Amino acid sequence: MQIPIDPTSPRPAHEQISAHFAHLIRRGVLAPGTRLPATRQLANALGIARGTVSLAYDNLGRSGLVRTAVGAGTFVLETPASASDTPSPARPTATRFDWRGYVGDRIPPADDTVMAAVLEAVPPGIEPINLLRPIPDPSLVPLDDVRRAFRDVSRALRPDVLDYASAWGYAPLRERLAHDLATLGMDRADDRTLLVNGSQQGLDLVARALLRPGDVVVTERPAYRGALRVFQASGARVRALPMDAFGLDLDALERTLRAEPVRLIYATPAFHNPTGRSMDVDRLKRLLDIAGRAHVPIVEDGCFRELRYDGTPAPALKALDARGLVIHLGTFSKTLFPGLRVGWLAAPATLVDRLAHYRRDVDLGSVTLGQAVIHRLLEDGVLERHLDRIRETYRARRDALVTPLIGTGLEQRLDGAHLDPPSGGMSVWIDFDPPLSGFDVARRIATRGVLVSPGAFFDPGGADLPGIRLAFSTVDEAALARAADAVIDAVREARRTPERPAASAQPTTPVI
Repeated sequence: MQIPIDPTSPRPAHEQISAHFAHLIRRGVLAPGTRLPATRQLANALGIARGTVSLAYDNLGRSGLVRTAVGAGTFVLETPASASDTPSPARPTATRFDWRGYVGDRIPPADDTVMAAVLEAVPPGIEPINLLRPIPDPSLVPLDDVRRAFRDVSRALRPDVLDYASAWGYAPLRERLAHDLATLGMDRADDRTLLVNGSQQGLDLVARALLRPGDVVVTERPAYRGALRVFQASGARVRALPMDAFGLDLDALERTLRAEPVRLIYATPAFHNPTGRSMDVDRLKRLLDIAGRAHVPIVEDGCFRELRYDGTPAPALKALDARGLVIHLGTFSKTLFPGLRVGWLAAPATLVDRLAHYRRDVDLGSVTLGQAVIHRLLEDGVLERHLDRIRETYRARRDALVTPLIGTGLEQRLDGAHLDPPSGGMSVWIDFDPPLSGFDVARRIATRGVLVSPGAFFDPGGADLPGIRLAFSTVDEAALARAADAVIDAVREARRTPERPAASAQPTTPVI
């Protein structure tokens, strides 16, 4: 199949491809049920990167024009234009409603420019090594145990489980989590646990309950993109403060709290996303003291806490909290798999009760079946055994990526590149000194068949932060060693011939 792509057009190639297919589908040239070419096949035919075709198919899926079935392909869906051979009666001409103008800046725009530019730098016909997403490796999921848990839960299924469930979540899992959190010191007498559809929903509920347009939220810089978008969607003003080798710069936090009223602090004290840095106990205590004196609550994102590979763990910020300031977020998405969407939120009962009401307004209740399966996996000891396995595997993968970089003297030979190996988590962060650009280095790495996340992903304004994130959890050790070589070559090239591209748009979502 030949699709006209104009390389001089400011419109990204993936948008040109999706627009071409959409035109054919709406005209009925591609009938419902037609299978689109495989992404690899079309990419080879057009001489472009496979990721560009994947982005185009994603656009078509979001428009409701196609459906992708894993292992089967992408198929055209029934559309109003092709659903009937009977011509529709003529309708009077009307001006189309201006949704773009109506929405304005109330909803952050789809931000795919940076991601598209990185993907399109991959040479045609190459399957890239993907270091973009810090997620569990699906091949490590204990599928037999998961299937057994689903069978056990379904056998014990009662009719009332199929009704709208409690907004608080499945009671046995809440009780088990409360017990497990207590063993970690997070057992304040007035705390309650709320089950949510992933910690991302918990973050959204907190923003709904606590933030109003114009409120100031403090985050680290760089920061988890999903959190930034939640805060921006609420109308809050994000103050992204610098980090040092051990986490959030607390001197900068104190200055900010003195300078203006802050409504909320968001931090990831253990294996921060994207840098992998962690706060020690002294810094945790000082953070609590600073926030306590200013009467500002803290959202502690604990999504990577259980993925420690080296050293002695510091306590959770929540475990040190004597004032009841901390809202702790946790999730099973990083330890098991994200598909069931089960996370939790632990905070004082006064707040959690309000959040449960907000949660009822959002989705009417919990997804009980998924929570019951997670509970069964916990009770059977499956999660504990699985954690032992993935910690060993991810540690080896981290080392496979980091050792070649450190072994070649990244900081000595590649002047201006800095890497502090994390003691846990799923990603590695490399800082650059000017004039190196995170976006430019990421694009050069992509030309070598490796995808990494540029720093612009993690800045509230999409600024080209001088750094890159390399997520290692889903890639085997041999491929990670090749990726390290690509990073070294790209940084050396960028140092010899620095370039600062004009791209300033924000990155593709979802970014995790």
